[in-house]
Amino acid sequence: PELKKDEKKGGVAVIDPRNGKLVKILPVDNCHPAGLAVGPNNNLLLGCTADGKEMPPIITIVNAKTGKVVKNVADIGGADMVTYNPTTGQYYTGSRNMPGGPVLGVIDAKTNTLVQKIALKGGNPHSVAVNHANNHVFVPQSTKGGGCGCVLVFAPE
Repeated sequence: PELKKDEKKGGVAVIDPRNGKLVKILPVDNCHPAGLAVGPNNNLLLGCTADGKEMPPIITIVNAKTGKVVKNVADIGGADMVTYNPTTGQYYTGSRNMPGGPVLGVIDAKTNTLVQKIALKGGNPHSVAVNHANNHVFVPQSTKGGGCGCVLVFAPE
């Protein structure tokens, strides 16, 4: 996820599925992409692993066709996995490395704005998944020091 040994630059590799060859890299600043979710309007939401020290906690949205950054969503980041629910029109982030502690981030995919941050207590909640049938959002959360934890389930009101 780091480009040309620049710690503040990452990228998304575009690969031709027919031959497996690299077509191009979509560069992004202040983001080491980990997760990727395909949203509306050919937008890709990137789970940026920035820890808030060297790079600000942001989520970057890139247009897949143009390669241009659509928006950097501030005050949410440090994410590993991300997902999109077309039924609710929302992206969700497993933001485990947010300054102040881990959160589940909710981003409106139409306006590309942060809607909500839900604090998660402890553990390492780096994953997030959504059930499109009932709109429930799932975040696995381990216990401090390892061991078996639980899966938190959120439902929109």
